[in-house]
Amino acid sequence: MASTTTPTTLSGVLKTPVSDILPKQDHVVVIDAKEPLPVAFHILSKNNIYSAPVYDSSKNEFCGFLDMVDVVAYIVKIFEDMEDKKGGVHKGGLPADFYTLLEQVCKFDQAHASSVADLSKRNPLCPLRPTSTVDDALRIFCKTGTHRIPIFVGDKLVSILTQSMTIAWLSKHVDLLGDLGKRTIQGLGVGLKEVVSVAASDRAIDAFKLMNQHRVNAVAVLESDNTLMTTLSAKDIKVLDTEALFTKLYKNVEYVSAARSHELITTAPAMSCHLETPFKEVIGKLGVSHRHRCWIVSDKKHLLGVISLKDVLQVIINEEDKVERIMK
Repeated sequence: MASTTTPTTLSGVLKTPVSDILPKQDHVVVIDAKEPLPVAFHILSKNNIYSAPVYDSSKNEFCGFLDMVDVVAYIVKIFEDMEDKKGGVHKGGLPADFYTLLEQVCKFDQAHASSVADLSKRNPLCPLRPTSTVDDALRIFCKTGTHRIPIFVGDKLVSILTQSMTIAWLSKHVDLLGDLGKRTIQGLGVGLKEVVSVAASDRAIDAFKLMNQHRVNAVAVLESDNTLMTTLSAKDIKVLDTEALFTKLYKNVEYVSAARSHELITTAPAMSCHLETPFKEVIGKLGVSHRHRCWIVSDKKHLLGVISLKDVLQVIINEEDKVERIMK
């Protein structure tokens, strides 16, 4: 049951039950463990979601999440296996022979959801109850790196809480952050890290390989003058769909952006902020837009870092722990 009390402090916000954040929904999309990967991929695309729990009826249990990141990890594995086997590809182009492409397609078609679920090792199954607190959820997100938490009542899966939902809810209470919310990105030192980036002319598959190698869900796409142009994320694999997927992945990043536009998916410029941007402004931007990252750029649009949803949640947890130590 949702709480009827409006929080008045950051501690109050974090003690709120997760039932207050959960969306109203008739059912949760679940993928059968035996579904062929192309079918599972289509289920995600059709429902406009990036991840779904996988259920193994033979064991009567959930065996993990199938995420677009896992699909990318599997596709990258297929490419690398084939390139090792066939001695690479023509520079910047298609495989050295048609049979390599055919083998790639066959490997993808013959995989099942259960064999690809959490292949990326980034979405462990960490369940909570509706009565668990926002603080409980934040600590799971930060400790495990998972982007989604399944919510159970007894043995029944009733909902899924995401990092994005949590940030959107926290953004409604951003004024309760007090001085923390007023501190700048530079003052907090949040997100100031090396950024993984590609050029628009790079092959899409090479961009996805970088995501897999660096264990990130997105890369920055740079203009020819090394300024930020847009973002390519694992979820963009969805706009290519499975028809001629492997042929499309040999095309460049610009092609994927064009496909995204064709599918009427938002093509707004990548979200960014500056070193002097207040922390609460970043939370507000992420909460309203439901974006998963905010790039830190200089006045000349050169990349200085990136703030992920997990980064935001970690700052809040650190602040709460500091307050608790002072209170003791």
